[in-house]
Amino acid sequence: MISEEIKDLYSKVEGMLWNYTTLKNEVKNLELDIEELENDYRGCGSIVYGEKTGPTNAFNSSVENEVEYRSKELKFLMKLKRSKEIQVEKVDNALESLSDDEKKVIELKYFGNNKKLGWLKIGEIMGFCDVTCRALKNAAIKKMILIIFPYKEF
Repeated sequence: MISEEIKDLYSKVEGMLWNYTTLKNEVKNLELDIEELENDYRGCGSIVYGEKTGPTNAFNSSVENEVEYRSKELKFLMKLKRSKEIQVEKVDNALESLSDDEKKVIELKYFGNNKKLGWLKIGEIMGFCDVTCRALKNAAIKKMILIIFPYKEF
């Protein structure tokens, strides 16, 4: 059972590594969306006269509706941005615990435009055989699991 849990965490960390660059770009785009939402104001629209079915104590103003909409949208975007920032920070923290060789293998395999590199090419760049590079990757991900998921017991 424990080995299944380790496999699951291994897959999660590997997924975080594959999506690392995308996550960083999503954070930047969310910052732009938040800035746009804060700076763009639609203003008041025209007054709509419609038939009311009965008296209520509710207010229904276009300004109030817009302020409420913006507030909800802004909270949602900020929460989503922070969630993605936390994922990026977890990966950054875990990367700091790796040796230089482990970090280099992870960068070559998962980040930037190098995602298509095979193990032979990575081994050539690193000056190791492909088997050694795979072992470095496995060791690195196991270390990262302990940093990213410290509350798990193995």
